[in-house]
Amino acid sequence: MSTTAQRYLKRLEADPQARLALLACSAALQIDDATACEAIDFIARSNGSTQALVTRVKKLGCVWREWNGSWHVAEDVRGELAAQLHRELPETTVVKLRELLARRADSRAAQLEHQTDQVAYHEKLLANLEASYHRLIVPKTAEDGANMLIELWRRLPHEAAEALARSADYLSDEIKEVSGVRELPDALVFLRGIAAQARGDKHLQEKHFVKIWRDGRHRSQPHFVHAKSGHLLGQLVQDRDPTGAERAFRTSFRWMDAEHERGLIWFDLGKFIAKDDYRREEALKVYRESLDLLPAKDQARVHLEIAALLEKGAAVPSASQLMEKQRPEHEVPIPEPVFDEGEISPEKLRQRVEADMHEFCLAYVRGRGNTVRTVALVGELYTRFFEVGIMWKDEAEFFVYVARLLRRTLMDHAHNYPTLHIEITQGTKQANAFSTRPKHYVLDLDEAFTRLEKIDPDQGRLVELLFYAGLSPARVAELLNVSEPFVSREWIFAKAFLFREVGRANAVRDGINLPTVKISRRTLSMQLR
Repeated sequence: MSTTAQRYLKRLEADPQARLALLACSAALQIDDATACEAIDFIARSNGSTQALVTRVKKLGCVWREWNGSWHVAEDVRGELAAQLHRELPETTVVKLRELLARRADSRAAQLEHQTDQVAYHEKLLANLEASYHRLIVPKTAEDGANMLIELWRRLPHEAAEALARSADYLSDEIKEVSGVRELPDALVFLRGIAAQARGDKHLQEKHFVKIWRDGRHRSQPHFVHAKSGHLLGQLVQDRDPTGAERAFRTSFRWMDAEHERGLIWFDLGKFIAKDDYRREEALKVYRESLDLLPAKDQARVHLEIAALLEKGAAVPSASQLMEKQRPEHEVPIPEPVFDEGEISPEKLRQRVEADMHEFCLAYVRGRGNTVRTVALVGELYTRFFEVGIMWKDEAEFFVYVARLLRRTLMDHAHNYPTLHIEITQGTKQANAFSTRPKHYVLDLDEAFTRLEKIDPDQGRLVELLFYAGLSPARVAELLNVSEPFVSREWIFAKAFLFREVGRANAVRDGINLPTVKISRRTLSMQLR
């Protein structure tokens, strides 16, 4: 036992009831006076002096009081005292005490169920953690406690879920020591892996996820944690062990029962397969299957990857296409793209795309009067667009592909490049325009846009559709199934990020004009850090 914990027990040596009261209170992560009275009365048999014992315990230097009336024994003392409690009292008594504390925690969480403020949300989270902790210590309820934590983790937003995983990781050694079990429940090991992921510890991530994934392979009915561990393991080892990663992805997909999670697994498998040029068609099939599983808000990412793959496929043909091109008499057909509103003939599609591209290029060189350059750019876009046969599932996929193609074509041009320029009118209205800049200007902008894509793919997609494809915010909102105010808000933040990044490169500082706001650019940049 630690010196600090021993010192407190020794101070109460002459008063056995107070000593037991301290041990009883140390069993809880957080406790209030009413729960403390009930626990002490159960352990110490205080005969009416329970409140006096609570007061005496709270006066000890190892007790920390919270603003809301709850309190707890300090962590550097509590763990050792909890272990001493299990050594001194019969197992049946300790089990009943843990069950009592778990019920009290459930009751606190239930009382806060319909409160929506942040304080109540935080207290409810702590109460749920408390209830799971006590059930994890009792062997017969350990699986129930672990499953409670997983269900809570799945419902929480990202930051809160990460905090819960860190708490579970912190308590896991104590749970193992106090309960006397040799192995922790899989759900708790999974949360330890999530905590290691949050810390960036790849070694521990792999250790925990491999253990759970292998355990799932020996179960007749693997659970969510086994499926999710296989998914995360595949992401973790895909560069080092491609064969093992693909096996982990596919077993994870078979085990997973949540449709959204199945879509995410299939999406990551598609990205993994797409790394191999000769599996491009297989990757496209996997991507499109994932679209049937994912909700509308997540489908845009899949469309973006499909567009990138189709663009890459234009430069890197598949093995079947290479064989076909070796036949001189073979002419690559143009498949008939399919949209939601019905089929469009190839000739009509050509006319529509050529007209849209011509309008875009005219805006690009507006005011310059260089007809030759406009015609050349239209011709280049037109050739690239129809150089391979492509079929699009819907309009969203089509426009994402067009945006990627426009961006790459403009980047490849040799002379004048577009730079984002925002002309502010009255109020919140704004109009996009194009100007010409030397090559290094647009290269800096493209690098900034690439960084934006990595940090926030959603904002990167909006920039691509709004700027490169020239779509209106209303059209983008319709395609991505989001609100127009959301598109406008994300567009403003994306422009702010691009302004900051190109400003650092000292290249296109004057090429991006942010909307007029009530704060300075310096303040805005500080907020975006």
